[in-house]
Amino acid sequence: MIELFGADAVPFFEIGYLLLYITLVQTVLLAIILIILPLFKLGWGGRSKAWSIIYFSGLGLGYMFIEIIFIQRYTLYFGNVVYATAAVVSLMLIASGVGSYISQRYNAIHKNLVVVISLVILLLIFHLILLSPLLKLTIGFSTIIKIFLSALLIIPAAFLMGFPFPLGLRLVSQTNAAHVPWAWGINGSVSVISAVLATIIAVELGFVWVMIFAASAYSLSLIVNIKKS
Repeated sequence: MIELFGADAVPFFEIGYLLLYITLVQTVLLAIILIILPLFKLGWGGRSKAWSIIYFSGLGLGYMFIEIIFIQRYTLYFGNVVYATAAVVSLMLIASGVGSYISQRYNAIHKNLVVVISLVILLLIFHLILLSPLLKLTIGFSTIIKIFLSALLIIPAAFLMGFPFPLGLRLVSQTNAAHVPWAWGINGSVSVISAVLATIIAVELGFVWVMIFAASAYSLSLIVNIKKS
C-alpha cells in the first residue's frame, strides 16, 4: 500500500482498525487453544465442563464490556480520559473486591447465583436506559460532585458484579477442585477477547450495543444456573 500510495498516505489506511480484527482473531484462537488444552488432562466428559465454559465466559465478557462502556461514558462526562479511567477502574475494582469478600457469607449454590446475576442484569438495564440522561443532566457540575455521583452510579452494579466469580469458583471446587484453575483460565482468556471485541462492537454498532451485549453475556451465565437451580 505504501508503494502504491506513498508513505504520506499511511495515516489514511486505517491500519489501527484492521489491527483490531487481527488482534481479535489472534486472541480467539489462543483462547480456544488455552481452554481446550487442559481438557486432555482433565478429561472431556461431564456436564460441569460445559457449565464452566458458558458461565465463566459470560462473566468475562460481561464484566469487561461494562468496564469499557463506563470508561467511554465517563470520559465524555469528565472531559478527561485520565479522570474517567481512574474513576471507573478504581471504583469498579474496589466495589467488586468488597463484593467478592462479602460473597464468602453466602452458600455457593445455583440458586444464589441466579439471584445475584439477575440483580446485575437489572442494574445493567437501569444503566442502559438512564445512565446517559443522568450524565447529561449533571455534566455541568463540579468535578468533586461528579466523582461523588459517579460513585453512586458505579458502586452498586460493581459490588454485585463481584459476587458471581468467587461463588462460581467455590461451586466448582465443591465438585472437582482440580477444575478451579481451568475455570479461572476460561474467565481470563475470554476477558482478553472482550476488551478487543467491545471496541469493535462500539465502532460498528455504537456503545449502547456494548451494554446490550454485556447484559446478554450475563444472561448466558444466568440461564445455565436456572437449569441447575
